[in-house]
Amino acid sequence: MIRIAVTGASGFCGGHVARAAAARGAQVVCVGRRPGPVGEHRFWDAAGELPDLAGTDLVVHCAAAVGDPAPGSPAEAEMHAVNVGGTERLLRAAGGRPVVWVSSASVYDPRPDRSLVGEGHPRTGQLNAYGRTKAEGEALALAAGAVVLRPRAVYGPGTRRCSPASCPGCGRGPCSCRARTSCSA
Repeated sequence: MIRIAVTGASGFCGGHVARAAAARGAQVVCVGRRPGPVGEHRFWDAAGELPDLAGTDLVVHCAAAVGDPAPGSPAEAEMHAVNVGGTERLLRAAGGRPVVWVSSASVYDPRPDRSLVGEGHPRTGQLNAYGRTKAEGEALALAAGAVVLRPRAVYGPGTRRCSPASCPGCGRGPCSCRARTSCSA
């Protein structure tokens, strides 16, 4: 049976990945500060230590610091420590295991015409620290041979916050539809 390490399994994306892997028969090791929804928990502070990946066959790296911290702030430094330094430490600990690295569409050049975004779209000129640190971490992951995914507008069952893009009936702020099976008003 395959053992999958899922970082950030206590978060929205990582939790869905962990549950889906377990539902398909994988043994799941949730690696992060808080336990995930299934499987074994191994504590990992991505900002400063190597994760324990012993006995796992592959890694899905969903852990990330999110937000829009002020330039030069301690929060921006923490975001860099997690999204870039944490990626570097994770890749070192993976030791040749396959890694799937969950990035973000925030790495792309934010031109007005977003319809032109494709694999070759420039990954420069990010609008904030989140986009910059995800782009820097992604470059490390790609250089190490990881598979990189760039989801956009992530939402669904369990969504805590909605936006008009993800749930037109909710507006911005706390999700009023979280009891439903999908994020729709």
